[in-house]
Amino acid sequence: MKTKSILLAIAVLLCSKAFAYDFSAVCESGQTLYYEIISTEPNEVQVVAPSDIGYHGSVEPIGDLIIPSTVTYNEESYSVVGLGYIAFYLCGQITSVVLPESIRYISWSAFFDNYSLQHIEIPNTVTSIGQDAFAECSSLTSITLPNLLQSLENYLFRNCDALSSIVIPNSVTNIGKGTFAGCDNLSEIIIPSSVTSIGDEAFIGCNGLNTIYCNAINPPSLVSANTFPSETLNIFVPCDCLSAYTNAEYWSELTNILHEHPDCPSSIVDVNGIADLQIFPNPVSNILNITSSEEISEIEIVNVMGQVVYCTEVNGNNAVCDVNELANGIYVAKIHILNISKSAKVIQRKFIKE
Repeated sequence: MKTKSILLAIAVLLCSKAFAYDFSAVCESGQTLYYEIISTEPNEVQVVAPSDIGYHGSVEPIGDLIIPSTVTYNEESYSVVGLGYIAFYLCGQITSVVLPESIRYISWSAFFDNYSLQHIEIPNTVTSIGQDAFAECSSLTSITLPNLLQSLENYLFRNCDALSSIVIPNSVTNIGKGTFAGCDNLSEIIIPSSVTSIGDEAFIGCNGLNTIYCNAINPPSLVSANTFPSETLNIFVPCDCLSAYTNAEYWSELTNILHEHPDCPSSIVDVNGIADLQIFPNPVSNILNITSSEEISEIEIVNVMGQVVYCTEVNGNNAVCDVNELANGIYVAKIHILNISKSAKVIQRKFIKE
């Protein structure tokens, strides 16, 4: 970790950009932050580091940090619209961050090597996050990405060892080089249908990753076959798209681990004898339809934590479930079936909300 930090520090020093802050102020959570004025019509500032090597020689922020939406300087009010380059670089004692809805961007390496950072709330007003922004944040367990984000830049979450789950917004079209490299605790990830390209080594070193759901109808372009961590990884692709993936460049080298989604209507054969039980569309955004040749009495939807997040009585062969309010992610529909003799059984189907 120290070697990587030294290398980044050298890179910072080699950059020609001159660092300067215009003023500092104490935020409501008690830390002193530094600001650069980037506009006076309207009045806007970005949070910056106090020097070109971060907080070296200055008192760095610690604990739970709340960044304000506005700040006053010389009796003028300024909107806080962004986090500048290496804004909190090597600040190892920040544990959580709340960003205001005034924030529009997070720059390159803004939280690089914040090894105590566990959680950050990013508002949907943020449309860009620079490369390495959260690299080496080894304690980061949860992060909510904004729903207008278009790209996951290079090495964005590199070596975020504690990150166990993440929802990639439907707005994302590109996953960069090494974006999730070394994220050992990721076990499943959903690549939304909006993604058109995945960079080299995007998931390399994700030793705990065992399943990827790639929802893109057209296979995202790959730079090489060295994108995923191992040949034992299960990659599920949309219904009727298996041949498109197995014939695509570099995807074709992974044909032994590509599988059509198990909930595709064409492939559903249930161990309980219901061959025509269907759950669609999958992935789903708003309305989930479930049909069965036998009577459905109840539908329960359970999240990955085992919590029931939706329940409805049916008493028929068709169920319509409004899942619009559910967070994006993987769920299990528990379908309670009554057969001809009115004996009950429960069939489980995994689906993806995006």
